[in-house]
Parts: sequence; C-alpha cells; structure tokens
Amino acid sequence: MGRERRAGRIVEVEAYRGADDPASHAYRGRTLRNQAMFGPPGHAYVYRSYGIHWCLNFVCAEAGRADAVLAASIFHFGEYTVRDAKAHMKSRGIEIRE
Repeated sequence: MGRERRAGRIVEVEAYRGADDPASHAYRGRTLRNQAMFGPPGHAYVYRSYGIHWCLNFVCAEAGRADAVLAASIFHFGEYTVRDAKAHMKSRGIEIRE
C-alpha cells in the first residue's frame, strides 16, 4: 500500500470486544502490534493478515478497553489524492482536523 491512496465504501464489519473476545487481537493483552487498539476511539489499528491482506480496525471504546470494529469488506472506488478527499469532505460540511 505504501503512499498510495484508495477510496471505497465499507460494506461489511465485524465487532471485537477486546479482552472479553477470544477472536480479538487484544484478547491476550497489550502488545507492540496491537497497542493502537487500546487508544482512544477513532484511532485506526491496521495490520497484515497472513502476509496477504491489510486489515483496518476502528477503535470504538474509551482508551484502555481495546474494543474495535473491523472493516471486513470494502467496495473499492479507486485512487484519490488527499486534496480530493478534503474537497469531498468540505463539500459535505464535514470538519477536517489536521
């Protein structure tokens, strides 16, 4: 993926309940790999699965809990630039924080 930009619509998600969920990367506690899951809501936890797929999770609980939602399926629209994304968000009244 590198510095390339992609755009898509999330069409399937899976929820993971941190330390309470054996399927969660946080089930066995905090590690260097999963520490982003323990951050505040809105942070992303991105990892490579089986050396093939990039996986994107969104942290969705208070800091320290490690609850997250995996974007399990994304319909790919194509490449975009940061400027394109900012213009799209601004046209819809979405606040952009840098």
